[in-house]
Amino acid sequence: AYSIGPEPFTPFTKSFDGSHKVNRERMKRREKNRDAARKTRKKQTERADELHQELQRQERAKSALQKEITALKKEVQHYAKILQNHEPYCHLRASHSAFSSTASLPIKDQLKSIPSLFVSLHSW
Repeated sequence: AYSIGPEPFTPFTKSFDGSHKVNRERMKRREKNRDAARKTRKKQTERADELHQELQRQERAKSALQKEITALKKEVQHYAKILQNHEPYCHLRASHSAFSSTASLPIKDQLKSIPSLFVSLHSW
């Protein structure tokens, strides 16, 4: 039986010119390439998962810090109100005050200077 045209390739096709060897090598390269692509996609997926988990950790940390900031601001307001209520009854003179540079200012202006006072105290 004679056939017209080339035979379809199968890994077991035999050829007199050695083309079956070339085709097997091509198939091996393709399989190796598919494996490498699969491995790369898996690594990319794992990295994306890691980044997503890190993002979630960072968002939780940010939320916790924002809650802490809110609580600290409320605490500052609380102490500012206590200080403001105490001011009319305070018998200390400005020269004895720990806030001597701002003691002559109204209490609201003194409170605004507290963050800079902490910075200057921290640098001692």
